[in-house]
Amino acid sequence: MKKFKEFRQAHGYTQGKVAEMLRTTQQTIARWESGQAEPSLAALRDIAVIFSTSVDDLLGTNPFSDAAVTNSYFSLDDSEEHFWGHLGVLLPGERYTRWYPITLKQARYVEAAIIQLDSQEPWLAVSTLNNRMLLINVPEVHRIYVLDDNADPVSDDWELGWDSYQGHSLEVYRALSNWAMGTPDDEEEFSDPFKEGLEELIKEENLTEELVHERVIDTHLHFTNGQLHRCTPDQDKLFSALIQAKCSSSSLVFDLSEPDEGLASYVPGKVIRMLDMPLYQVIDAAKQEREELERIEAVAETEVASSKMRHAGLPTKKGRKKS
Repeated sequence: MKKFKEFRQAHGYTQGKVAEMLRTTQQTIARWESGQAEPSLAALRDIAVIFSTSVDDLLGTNPFSDAAVTNSYFSLDDSEEHFWGHLGVLLPGERYTRWYPITLKQARYVEAAIIQLDSQEPWLAVSTLNNRMLLINVPEVHRIYVLDDNADPVSDDWELGWDSYQGHSLEVYRALSNWAMGTPDDEEEFSDPFKEGLEELIKEENLTEELVHERVIDTHLHFTNGQLHRCTPDQDKLFSALIQAKCSSSSLVFDLSEPDEGLASYVPGKVIRMLDMPLYQVIDAAKQEREELERIEAVAETEVASSKMRHAGLPTKKGRKKS
């Protein structure tokens, strides 16, 4: 739990203070930091919320970043994966810009990538700090802003959503998703303080199951004709859409099928202004893809090793017989 200690020190917290926040003991915190013990999944989620990050970032398993991403101003090892400001996307026909909190790394990426786009490579992929992965068809939008948090807001165009300023830990969005879909609580996955905080957020923001589906779970397709469509494709379809957009073909077709609903759906990229997807779902699909590739590589390495042993005349594990 090296990153846990780094986050604690970056925030200026003592072990005792963090223990108080987590409703545990200073000795437990010391054991976690020294590697003598490992926190439970519920404790990891509590830690992630305290430091405005995710369990994947604490464990170093975020498939999109080697550095820990955080919604706070604090960063680890002088990385650029901390809250910096906002990305603004103004779609044709809309009065107000849609604002999304982003890291310094994403801000610099947008500024560097956007000048290289053209009609043949029009797609810009941006991850935000409020659980969105945006695939933007740049020639089809009116304007894109990259706004430093220290700068003045755009005049008469600063309407923020419920989580649009700095966003929340991804663990909060995952928990909201479980709540809206009626997934039973598991005491090993969520602590009482976490559930209490979630209940407070739901009440404070007047969230309903329908609103959580709209704001957290659903994918939003903004079409060039001005229509907005909400859907819930399999998360592997969302990850595939991201890969397609990064290849930046102007003639791509997104597979946004929903097998659970018995629905196959294919949408040409040229009719989409922006594809707005839940980030946690894209991350989960990317992790599954990586785990499958690692499994395949491990099997291949085992087969190569067995082949070499056979050619060397050595018995393989499968070929050994009891004496």
